[in-house]
Amino acid sequence: MRPKKGWHPHEVSKLNRVLEYGESKKSSLVKGFDSFIFWIVLAVAVFENIVLPVALIPLIALTPFWLYYPVAVILAVIFGYFFVFLIGDLDNIKRSHHIFSFVIITIVAVLNVYFSTHYANHIIVSIGEKNSPESPLLLALVFTLSFFIPYIIAFTRKVFKVK
Repeated sequence: MRPKKGWHPHEVSKLNRVLEYGESKKSSLVKGFDSFIFWIVLAVAVFENIVLPVALIPLIALTPFWLYYPVAVILAVIFGYFFVFLIGDLDNIKRSHHIFSFVIITIVAVLNVYFSTHYANHIIVSIGEKNSPESPLLLALVFTLSFFIPYIIAFTRKVFKVK
């Protein structure tokens, strides 16, 4: 007897066999294009993690302390969702690709936010602004963790099959 909802187990196994067969029959050109798309998406994510911290320099230098952390978190989460949207459309990304992109983007984000905050602190001191210089490492960690919140949510939904 068939379950009322969902697929019968033998249908699922047949579908998996068909998908694996199709994956094995891909031409080298298609596999190369899949790899090319992954590298483009990774380049876009790295680029956004370079541009966004630089754009935060005036925010850090000229706004009160209580404002730039929430703005940095909101912007990082928005760009994180953008990254998840791009990566989510790539069907055949291997686990190693996910780990590699996670490591590269983390390194780029931490370094860029760190140096942008460090530069903003020099601006604060040089213009005599009343804001106190901010910890570059703390803001870099907050930004990076916020950037990966959507990625972690999407990954746990996928692993635990939550809708």
